[in-house]
Amino acid sequence: MNKNITIVLDLDMLLTQDSDEDFLFYLAEIKKMDQCIYNALDVEERRSIQNEYQESGRTISFKPTPGAREVLSRLKKRAGFNITFFIKTDRNELFSQRYTDLWVQRHYADFIKRAYSTQYRNGQRVEDKAQFCVRKNAHVFVDDHWGHVSKTAKKLPHCLTLLYTQNRNKDVTQEDFTVNIERVFNWKQIYKKIILFLETQEHIQI
Repeated sequence: MNKNITIVLDLDMLLTQDSDEDFLFYLAEIKKMDQCIYNALDVEERRSIQNEYQESGRTISFKPTPGAREVLSRLKKRAGFNITFFIKTDRNELFSQRYTDLWVQRHYADFIKRAYSTQYRNGQRVEDKAQFCVRKNAHVFVDDHWGHVSKTAKKLPHCLTLLYTQNRNKDVTQEDFTVNIERVFNWKQIYKKIILFLETQEHIQI
């Protein structure tokens, strides 16, 4: 009998490859500001710009990250496992969900039926990624945001938590990792880490 496995994936800069560069272009060409000016804004001003960007529909033109589809396909076909993939993104559900769903259906419909965006109330996440992973009882979580990775690893000690290397997390060192966190640089490494993890775990329910 196949083992049921839940894998939770970030979206931007993991499954998409253009998001950071396009947002910087949007800041420069549409908002007429550079990243330094944007970073100096307060939280509400930055969030307002992020919401405008998401509502613009620019995200629909993003390209999938090379290798991602191939890895998801191989995992989905892996004998002995029944793998369910979820996407959990920090994109604001109110402004981005329709474009996110269209993009996922266009590029990952064979593996993932929808992405879960984030609801915000009074500027705070109603459910963050760690809470989502707990609710879904994730066996594997992959993200490029150190805050999400470290929090999920603490809440789910049994979960393989992979930090996908991007410029934003290069200052995180091995000393910061708990035993269930590993760094990966590409989708080939993600595949190898997941397969090794699954085949050595005895606690996974059948």
